[in-house]
Amino acid sequence: MITIMITDDHQMAELLNSFFAFVFTEEKYDNLPAVQKIFSGTDSDKLCSYQFNPEMVTSKLNKLKMNKASGMDSVGTRMLIELSQ
Repeated sequence: MITIMITDDHQMAELLNSFFAFVFTEEKYDNLPAVQKIFSGTDSDKLCSYQFNPEMVTSKLNKLKMNKASGMDSVGTRMLIELSQ
């Protein structure tokens, strides 16, 4: 087995791309299962009857695990919990 050190950014990207392309499978779209339609209203009717209150939000926030990474908004769990109090 020959080992070659790659230092060029473009070559590294190509190598990673070829590795991940090899690992993942290509999906076949001709044999997908049928999706069962559950909601029968219009788009303007979606989520219009759902209600929540501050206690519900606080309850969910208090169940978050402190050792998890922040989301796309970069707001950490501790900040969410402290601001909900």
